[in-house]
Amino acid sequence: MDLPALVDRLHLPLLVLMVVIFCAIVAWTYAPRRRKRMDDSANIPLRDDR
Repeated sequence: MDLPALVDRLHLPLLVLMVVIFCAIVAWTYAPRRRKRMDDSANIPLRDDR
């Protein structure tokens, strides 16, 4: 099997895999148990720690 045929065969499965990984990262990031940590991180630029 030559390289172009292999790329054509793997194109759709790799696309689906990348979409699933992206959705998993988004779900992990916005999980309710991480809410406080994400809110604290979002406010770092607004802190006045002088």
